[in-house]
Amino acid sequence: MFVATFSLPAKGFALGHTLETAPDMTVKAERVAAHGTVWVMPCLWVTGGDFDAFDAALNSDPTVERVIESEAFDEETYYQLEWSDSVAQFVDALIDTEGAVLNAKAHDGT
Repeated sequence: MFVATFSLPAKGFALGHTLETAPDMTVKAERVAAHGTVWVMPCLWVTGGDFDAFDAALNSDPTVERVIESEAFDEETYYQLEWSDSVAQFVDALIDTEGAVLNAKAHDGT
């Protein structure tokens, strides 16, 4: 088994539009719910500034097919998303090769 730590720009992967539009938000994707091999549901915890601006950006982000669920708490909001086809294909390839994302975090637009 190999473990690698690396960084990549959000605009090169997923949520680039959302993170550039709402750079004051911090997004953590620490939990992933896999539903067989059909699709993977990303679970995001978001903290920071303007949640209304973040929601609007998320709903217009080309890497997001749809927001399945969101739940607001005192200082953070929980989101479940369905990725667009391009992101879903990347995630599928990762899962098919037994890869896993153990932790992902974005802040300040990256």
